[in-house]
Amino acid sequence: MGAILLRFVEIALLRKGPQDLPALGFLVALALGLHLLVSFVWVQISPETLYEAAVGEVLNVALLYLLVWGLLRFVGQPSRFNATLSALLGSEAVISAAAVPAVLLIGMPQDPEHIGTPHMLLIVATAVWNITVMAHILRLAAGLSRLVAVAIAVAFALTYIRLFLGVVTVPA
Repeated sequence: MGAILLRFVEIALLRKGPQDLPALGFLVALALGLHLLVSFVWVQISPETLYEAAVGEVLNVALLYLLVWGLLRFVGQPSRFNATLSALLGSEAVISAAAVPAVLLIGMPQDPEHIGTPHMLLIVATAVWNITVMAHILRLAAGLSRLVAVAIAVAFALTYIRLFLGVVTVPA
């Protein structure tokens, strides 16, 4: 178990890739469990409601699943699905967990409508790290160029944000 967690950390630090994980369904379940655990921690320290967290988690995992499934089928590498999805879920969990101490140090914003500079810097840094790691994983798993992998990762992030806001935001 510790070796797998270390591997997720190494992937999040761009030292390893999905090819360094076993292609096991169990590993996908383990990575998903880790992802859910970190999301639960975030609900405890953030102003996000349980509903928002649940919607975000379901949406993120569903979009990741569809992206990996579709991309790997498109490039003719469906056998890489388990390792790639595990790498994405595990590295996202590592990145989110790494941000928890920073949030605890600077505190949560009192008013989510007015986020201060430290919070904005943390959000941007976490987003850039996540996009970078996702592009790294997709590039290695699907044999993409860096540019295409980054474009897909950015498009994924923007799609997720748009869909999330569309689901949790009540029209005025």
